[in-house]
Amino acid sequence: MKSKCILVFVCLVLMVFAFTSAAAENMETVTTISLQPGTLMADTEDVGQILDIAAIRIHSMPEGYGAFVLSLNDTDALTSLFRLEQDGIYVQCNALGQQPLYFTWEEIKDFVMEQLEAASAEMQDMDMPYDMSMLQSMMDGTMTEEQLLEMIGFDEELLAYIGDIQAKQVIESGSFTLNGSDAANTKAVTALDKDDLCRAIDLPIVREQIAGQLMMDSDYSQEEIDQMVDEQLAELKQTIEDGNASITSTVYTMDDEFIAMNFEFDLNIDDGSGFVPISVAVTSTRTTIESAKFYQLSVILTQGEEEFLNQYGSLYISDEFIAGQYTFYSLPDEPMLTAELNCDRSQAGQTTGELALTVHEGSGETAYVMFDLLKADNVTDTSISVYIGSSVEEIKAAFADSSLITIDLHTVVQPDSGFFTALQDATPETSVQLLQLSDEALENYMLSIQEELLTTLINAIENLPPDISDSLMQGMGGF
Repeated sequence: MKSKCILVFVCLVLMVFAFTSAAAENMETVTTISLQPGTLMADTEDVGQILDIAAIRIHSMPEGYGAFVLSLNDTDALTSLFRLEQDGIYVQCNALGQQPLYFTWEEIKDFVMEQLEAASAEMQDMDMPYDMSMLQSMMDGTMTEEQLLEMIGFDEELLAYIGDIQAKQVIESGSFTLNGSDAANTKAVTALDKDDLCRAIDLPIVREQIAGQLMMDSDYSQEEIDQMVDEQLAELKQTIEDGNASITSTVYTMDDEFIAMNFEFDLNIDDGSGFVPISVAVTSTRTTIESAKFYQLSVILTQGEEEFLNQYGSLYISDEFIAGQYTFYSLPDEPMLTAELNCDRSQAGQTTGELALTVHEGSGETAYVMFDLLKADNVTDTSISVYIGSSVEEIKAAFADSSLITIDLHTVVQPDSGFFTALQDATPETSVQLLQLSDEALENYMLSIQEELLTTLINAIENLPPDISDSLMQGMGGF
């Protein structure tokens, strides 16, 4: 059983990697990812040496084909091919023998449930939030609205509550603006009072979320968790009722296109000397400047007369460039975090830009990211470089000294190279159905692939940098 767990887990992880790049119709998309360590990684010499010679290659094609390849020193050390179908998935990996593996989605669902039940007694009565058919539908783009709602935990009671809230919405037609935004022709106002909010607290999904968090963070029994959840929900409802909590949301649209939004939450809390008003005001607007769109966001928290934890952001998007700023304040004049984005799209087929994130608390530190995307016909090259320093100015003054890592992605869309030929004719009958094997059959299978496993491991080690390779070989007994 332990061998089954390991093999299935490895196959699922590699499958996720393999399907991260989209495939054009009737064409094969190949993305090669390589990493270049910077000066700041000099202390981790072994990691730097490995990154210098390692690359990940991801292949994908229509009709559910995908592949994950780990290349070391220009040699494919690990190759895994996948083919997703409506009923299951085929896997072929050079480390697991020449014969493909086959798993049905139902088998995978049952297997995952078995592992969850074995791992924790508290999980024995817990239902899977969605079955493996949902994973398959997510991969091939056929997920229905009902499946999506079930996956994210929307039950009938929650949907009924949402429906009742939508019924309270007041919609007006006319000409509206908010803080200099573009003109809107529709305004939708939704107002929730304390009764609406208390009803939300009683929804099963709220109880489940709180109980799940308590279960993860503690060793309490189910009875203790239920009692704690009851107490927390009762306290929260009392706060809402005593503080006369309310929410008002106003959304402005132009023919269903978003223009602006204003959200206000109000609550009175008892600070020991009386009730003090607390409010959260969120405003988002869009303004057209010639052919560009200018978006603004503000989040203002107020307790009594004092403001704190305010946030302000803006984003300017045009055909030629994108510019954005964001600031998160602990107090009105004390920023905790700032971010700035600049992106140049003025050259056809090329996008360059920079992103700076600065933490102002403590000694302060800045992460500075430069990116460059160049597209020509069927080839796209992307380079992302990350730098760390005390400020953007310091980083720019000495790029080499503050470099952390550079990530390069080379994507080619090409005719079918035949990379997936080995899986095209695979059937359940010609594949190893791993989850159907008895313990004895599994043991025989593991013995039969020992040579491939060992060959793959030695091939990988031999293609590592000499110092690392020699050390690992000695540790294995001199293979």
